[in-house]
Amino acid sequence: PRRTGAPPYSTAEVIVIVGGLLIVPPAMALGQLAVAQVAYLVVLGTLAQFALRRVRRAEPAKIPPSFVMLPIGLGGAAVGAALILAFSLGAPIALFETGRKLVEEGLLLGLVLAIAPMLTPMLLHGKPQPPSPPARSRRLRRWYLFGCALLLASFALEPFSMRLGPLVRGLISAAILWPNIIGAPTASGVHRQLYRLALFFVPLGELLAGARPAWRLPFLHLTFVGGLSLLIFAVSLHVVYLHTGRERLAHARSWPVILIGALTVAAALARACAEHLADHYTDALALASALWLTGALVWGVSIFLMILRRPGALDAAPAK
Repeated sequence: PRRTGAPPYSTAEVIVIVGGLLIVPPAMALGQLAVAQVAYLVVLGTLAQFALRRVRRAEPAKIPPSFVMLPIGLGGAAVGAALILAFSLGAPIALFETGRKLVEEGLLLGLVLAIAPMLTPMLLHGKPQPPSPPARSRRLRRWYLFGCALLLASFALEPFSMRLGPLVRGLISAAILWPNIIGAPTASGVHRQLYRLALFFVPLGELLAGARPAWRLPFLHLTFVGGLSLLIFAVSLHVVYLHTGRERLAHARSWPVILIGALTVAAALARACAEHLADHYTDALALASALWLTGALVWGVSIFLMILRRPGALDAAPAK
């Protein structure tokens, strides 16, 4: 909403989204696959109507070209949830496999590829990218739509080639994300380096999964753990720094942030290597889980304390 000049979420929308997400885990744990998918579809529908209504009210020049990928990611996830729902009602298992990949990978990649080009200038260089001229914006939108088409096609290709689907997703992700991280950040701050590293991990897991289909599952953890979770940690820290009056911390070498990054990357690598340690497979899974949970705990406590405590004068002072 802030980037497009549109209104934020209403209270009702927040309640529906949070309520739907809270239903999904216990429903899955209890084996109620259909209930979980219906709740997930309600969440996606709420997000989609939110986006569409706000885009209509927003000034066109304020909408980043990459945002055309947002409805594709949400739509792909909705199709995936519908396929899983159909499987729970008796459809062939092939629908479940395709649906699961659309929900897990399609939504993740669609959201990251849509939002990262807008976020990267702010995180790595400390200022938003100025609006592109209309002609360039049209070219960029066509490029992102082409990337969306290839992204969706990769899921249709996967039943015929376990190698080709992830490779196409990895190549499209790398083509969109990696140009954003070429060159060193001009703004200081450890969380900015973590953000940059996370954008490297997102395509890497897909590319390795395509190169070695037998190790698809462990390699995809590089995308999910080293990519998505590290993005969440880095971006949320940046937002909390700036919105709690702690601009100085946004430019500092903070030990909790270093610890969060080290634990998350170690967790991703430990999980990716677990299948190679046949005699210690479950130990490697436990280690990866413990590392990630510890990093998440440090992240959660750090953000909670910043929200609760009033910033001091030094916190608001820009770093020299």
